[in-house]
Amino acid sequence: MDEGEYTSLVAALAGVGDPRQARGRRYPWEILWTLIAAAMVSGERHGHGIGQWVQEHRDELRSWLGCAQLPSESTLRRAVRAVRAVDPSAVEQQLTQ
Repeated sequence: MDEGEYTSLVAALAGVGDPRQARGRRYPWEILWTLIAAAMVSGERHGHGIGQWVQEHRDELRSWLGCAQLPSESTLRRAVRAVRAVDPSAVEQQLTQ
């Protein structure tokens, strides 16, 4: 993925509801979604692999996404679990707009 694809994906996912509780939110939901989606497109399927992929690409990702710091593997793993609570039709609707 290049910078344009990352920023387009962030924008598309911004409208998807955030199932997390308000307490403890450090990273925007659309950034977590984008990192998880990019890692999965690259072949990662599990929390550990997703976390490792983000670490391996951290410099590019920070630059493209405009983030000073990226989430840890444990944060990404919790986000993967939270993603399962999101209605797939809501995601599909956001991505097709």
